[in-house]
Amino acid sequence: MRKDDLTISKMMISKIKSRSMDYHEWTSTKLWSDWSDEQKAKLIDQCDFELDEIPVLAIVINQTTWSIFSSRAVYYAQDNTKSKILAEEFEAQEFKDFKGYKQKIRIMYIRAKSKVVHKVMCEAGKPLMAPIYAMHTLFNLR
Repeated sequence: MRKDDLTISKMMISKIKSRSMDYHEWTSTKLWSDWSDEQKAKLIDQCDFELDEIPVLAIVINQTTWSIFSSRAVYYAQDNTKSKILAEEFEAQEFKDFKGYKQKIRIMYIRAKSKVVHKVMCEAGKPLMAPIYAMHTLFNLR
């Protein structure tokens, strides 16, 4: 049986906080509660959240490229092209150069059971631990 959204969001936040290093230095990756109300409103307007679904983590590269990890899905946009993948559709994830040695923005590849590959933009280096643990939590609870 699927856990409720509040429990899932609390588990995601707990896992992210316990694994995060130098959070105060992160520029593009933040827990949802740490974004301004104005930024949250802009992101909410671009997503079709379900009733009771809880946004947990947001990565805002710019106004047209962003990612949101919620209690049910990953929403993302790259150059205003929006998409989402539901937690029950996750099959695998992969990164290349996740430490950020070459670039500060990396792509998280999320493969769906349908074999469609979703390309989610993330901040490289220490901030990348947040979406990794958000994904692990969602994947294990689906």
